[in-house]
Amino acid sequence: MFEQATRMKLRYSTSQGVLSTEDLWNVSLEKLNTLAKALNKEIKEAEEENFLAENTVDKETKLKFEIVKYIIHIRLEEKKAAKEKAEKAAEKEKLLKVLEQKQASELEGLSVEEIQQRIENL
Repeated sequence: MFEQATRMKLRYSTSQGVLSTEDLWNVSLEKLNTLAKALNKEIKEAEEENFLAENTVDKETKLKFEIVKYIIHIRLEEKKAAKEKAEKAAEKEKLLKVLEQKQASELEGLSVEEIQQRIENL
């Protein structure tokens, strides 16, 4: 799919101007969604039943649409993975703080002799 796009030097008309396939990775998800809707509309309009002419759906438009959908899918998966990673990091930080507090309270529970013994062992 991407090989075809690069060989065909596909370009996408957007509110930001004309973009190449590679540029789509840097476009916001909202703008990609708008582009996907426009391409889908173009495909649907071309596929409308016409008994006097052949189906004129452009293969290039379909390819553009599939590429935009794929990039949206990947970007959403990356966003989801980043959110999960941040949530796990936050939970780990909380657990480390709790562990530190428990260790401190455990040390406070030691007797004077036990504390002196541990100091001597250091």
